[in-house]
Amino acid sequence: MNRRASVLIVLLTAAAAAMGLVLPGCAAVMGLKKKPAAFENSGAAPARTPVYHLGGWTIARATLHNHTIYSDGCYSTEDLLEFARQEGMAVLSFNDHREGKICAEGAGLCFKIGGVESVGYDVYFDHLRRIQETARDQGMIALKGIEVIPYMYNYGKLPALVIDGAQEHFTVYGIEDAAVFNDMPVRNSVAVRPEAIPDEKPWQDFVDYIVEHGGIVDAVHLEDGADMWYGPAHGACPPPADNLHRIKRLTGFSAMPSGWREKTGGPGGWWDTDLAEYMAALRQAPVWAIADTDYHCDQSMAIANTLLYMREFTEQEVLRCMREGRMVALMGDAFQDSYVSEWWVSDGGMPEDPIMLGATATVKTAPTVRFALDHDVAGTRARLIRNGVVVMEQDGSELTFIDQDQGKNKEPAFYRVEVIGPRQSDPPYNPSDMRVSELFVNPIFVKFAR
Repeated sequence: MNRRASVLIVLLTAAAAAMGLVLPGCAAVMGLKKKPAAFENSGAAPARTPVYHLGGWTIARATLHNHTIYSDGCYSTEDLLEFARQEGMAVLSFNDHREGKICAEGAGLCFKIGGVESVGYDVYFDHLRRIQETARDQGMIALKGIEVIPYMYNYGKLPALVIDGAQEHFTVYGIEDAAVFNDMPVRNSVAVRPEAIPDEKPWQDFVDYIVEHGGIVDAVHLEDGADMWYGPAHGACPPPADNLHRIKRLTGFSAMPSGWREKTGGPGGWWDTDLAEYMAALRQAPVWAIADTDYHCDQSMAIANTLLYMREFTEQEVLRCMREGRMVALMGDAFQDSYVSEWWVSDGGMPEDPIMLGATATVKTAPTVRFALDHDVAGTRARLIRNGVVVMEQDGSELTFIDQDQGKNKEPAFYRVEVIGPRQSDPPYNPSDMRVSELFVNPIFVKFAR
């Protein structure tokens, strides 16, 4: 059972208790796990290549957004590190849920749900620092982070409660100060009496706070929702895809495994709208695409991976990649043994460095756009997207495009590439199905010299 469902069950149970109802079977989702799942096969060889080298780049396979028994994961931190090594990951991020309890205002009830706040941020990060030492000894990087549900609310009237917000999750990196986390503008309760449906302010306040304290904040699983009933109490949580647009100052969003769909990461979706706003100086910084494993238990960490293009193999360089967009997001079987070997824009031939993820290119004439994987991947189709519009699409996993129209107009542009891999299952595609493959590169911005 995932965290969103667990939180909803706790809230609906509290609401039911306030109404004098009893809902059996909910105790299992409350409280920190006392015993981790048994871990077997320790010491096995990595299942895939963790690091590639290209010119001056170290390309590291990362699994972002993972849970341990500090919240609702199956494994201890030590076992999760070993599992990541076996899965062929060079970088493993820990993002346990921060929430230690959920309260029902007006009912006098609080429920422990097990999270970092149950033990304290100092305890959690001190433990992760020890894990980082183990990771370094085996050539890996462990990244410290948390996951946050900033705000939930009820807009129904007893006995018909309607609870929303439990699906709006954010991952945070780059902050370790317990005082900063303890003072976050977040909520641990939901009123039993009806509340006004908020605009984006509660979530925007949270994102602003994290950014202003030097952190990275990503919106995750934007295309996922939930719809649950416990008696007359309703957990109505539609997918918050528009958070990608209405909330400013996000560092990134999880394009994989759920956000590649039309509303979010598809051509002309919210991501492209944000990138266009950045180019029009309506946003302070671009929003970058990441892949987000959201690992809890019983799946492969390879379901969605981020390739980090690093100049040095350090934790701080991982954070720089996340801030600067030096990342490729991928999911599925097809792209497990490949990486982007060329992604550049120029009007004077191939540049000295063929990787320009997140960069800005200045040109004088029609730009040449070039993309390629290190080898052709069977059954793929590459799309070049300029300013939210597909301007070229062809079979294969490389493309070259001379943009004569943009050269005539001499207007700023952004380019990005989506590679559609084999999809052997039937739509609607299940993002946890490894047979459904997709790859996104982060954009290159282009301006014309005057």
